[in-house]
Amino acid sequence: MAKALSCPSFARLVEIHKEQMRNKHECISRLRSEQIAGALQTLPDCETATEQFMEAVYDDPKLGRVVFLCKRFRYSHGKSTTWFWSAHNAILEQDLLAYRRAG
Repeated sequence: MAKALSCPSFARLVEIHKEQMRNKHECISRLRSEQIAGALQTLPDCETATEQFMEAVYDDPKLGRVVFLCKRFRYSHGKSTTWFWSAHNAILEQDLLAYRRAG
């Protein structure tokens, strides 16, 4: 499931990510690349997407539901251009819901 984000939400999620780093609840470092790739595959096609930032949700058996904040990038080399998604950070859904209620 992917959801489009506006820039203020992105700024708020980055703030949450920094707070989680201080609290040692950051979870993207605990996930394997296959799990991150699985979350990125739920996003729409990069070339046709209109949003720069989106959320993707992944169900991890050990951690639970993980929400990824993803950013769309463009790489140009000569005449060819490639679009791709990259996971910016990952937040446990329960922590994200708590911060959204508080904020």
